[in-house]
Amino acid sequence: MKGTTVSRRSFLTGASVVALGAAASGMVTGCGSQSNIQTSDSTETLSETSKTSTWSFEVAPPPIADEDISEVRETSILVIGAGPSGFASALSALDAGEKDVIIVSKASSFNALGGSIHAVNSKQCKEIGYECDVETISHDIREELKLMSNAGDTAKWMRAALASGEMMDWLSSYTEAAGFQTVIEVAPNEPDNVYKGPIGTHGFIGNGIPMAGVGVGAALGVMEDAIKEKGGQIHYDTTVEQLVRENNNTGRVTAAIAKVDGKYVKYVASKGIILATGCITQNPEMLQKFAPEAYEVTQYGIPQSPNSGEGTCMAFWVGAAPQKNWPWAAALYTPLFYAVDPNTFDFVSTGPTYQNTMPGLAVNKAGIRFMNEDISCCMAVSPLTKQPDMTAFTIWTKNFATALEPWCLFGQYYQDLSVNQYTGEEMIAKWDQYAGSEGVGETPLECNRFDTIEELAEHFELPLEELTKTITTYNEKCAQGYDDEFGKRPGRLIPIEEEGPYYVMKYTPALMSMFGGPPEFPTSYDVVGRS
Repeated sequence: MKGTTVSRRSFLTGASVVALGAAASGMVTGCGSQSNIQTSDSTETLSETSKTSTWSFEVAPPPIADEDISEVRETSILVIGAGPSGFASALSALDAGEKDVIIVSKASSFNALGGSIHAVNSKQCKEIGYECDVETISHDIREELKLMSNAGDTAKWMRAALASGEMMDWLSSYTEAAGFQTVIEVAPNEPDNVYKGPIGTHGFIGNGIPMAGVGVGAALGVMEDAIKEKGGQIHYDTTVEQLVRENNNTGRVTAAIAKVDGKYVKYVASKGIILATGCITQNPEMLQKFAPEAYEVTQYGIPQSPNSGEGTCMAFWVGAAPQKNWPWAAALYTPLFYAVDPNTFDFVSTGPTYQNTMPGLAVNKAGIRFMNEDISCCMAVSPLTKQPDMTAFTIWTKNFATALEPWCLFGQYYQDLSVNQYTGEEMIAKWDQYAGSEGVGETPLECNRFDTIEELAEHFELPLEELTKTITTYNEKCAQGYDDEFGKRPGRLIPIEEEGPYYVMKYTPALMSMFGGPPEFPTSYDVVGRS
């Protein structure tokens, strides 16, 4: 069935189905027990030797013996992972008429990575007057694939894009019935901005959520309730350790063995197992092998996802092949310069991000400018990783506030453009309010304010002479109206004023999530879907 077009209503038609998702399954610490993970080389960069050596996750553990299993539970469909992919798979199966669906997850609750979902031609897109024909969709996908040297799976991208509107309408039918509003987030859209994004990023607001971009957890909560109402079961605190493949690892995958309260439970699935856990963010070995650049980021920034790729390991152990594209897909980013409290949704720090770019003056620990600051916060990761300790500082002064007003902060949506929109004076007040803040939790950023450059340099241990020289040179570029060093757009060449206060943000890159996995299982049985 390879290459078959799959819709939400039809993917369960086969009697032998394994669909691979890429959602996170919850709080995991490694492939197998922590003691089985060999991480002696995990603090070193990828070497020629380690490229060819055997990693611990490549060695399958001994099969769990039948006599060690305390209970057998039967179901039609087993979903491993309680994230967006796992919940969507289970709920769509129940919608299609399936009566017996079980979700298992190591976590104690569902796991919602990210805050938004992109889709094309949903009813919300059409309501704001944005509807794409196939040619436009194709163009946007080609633009995306161009950024990855056409290494992506074009057929998968097209299939997903063309079905995404229907999928979003399906999900919105649940969230809106629960009192949420589905909105379209504002995308960077300046004509001369090469980082402008396509319209179609959906968020969920209402019921205490005031802004777009933070509502995926709410959507999963709605899906969780719907799954239970339709008779589906969700078994949290259930750690799947092995998949069971028939005929000495040559036939179908028919079961999964999990540990519950210290005892082994075998889940036998008559129709199929949906493996919906693919994130490897917290697995140093897998990062080094499949995404060494992302691994390097974790040595200076923070890996935000709690997942360690256990599902991917289990798939490998029963014969699944790793994807051929290398490296795997990392969600790398610099902090958006707005830290939002996840409980109150209030800003707790604010920096100089405008249209998803950073218009201030960016310097490294040596006080030297190192990039065109007019760049997407995600695209800034590559030049940032080349700096000492992957650390940077963006500096700006009050004149930035009036030069770029109105300011449109994180969370805006087309249905109400007034949300989080501020005048220049209001932005200055916010910068002053959050001076000295260090974000939320482990978010690797610091916003601050200093009366003099000398104080700024002393606080961050930057070389004053070099920093002063950099500011002078940058201001000369602003005065001449063009940047002959990094090519910054003239409209973003805003000088650093001679008198303070001087605002600054210190930041490192971060790894939100790291996806890859088996694109397909062995061809000895049918496969629908790919990771």
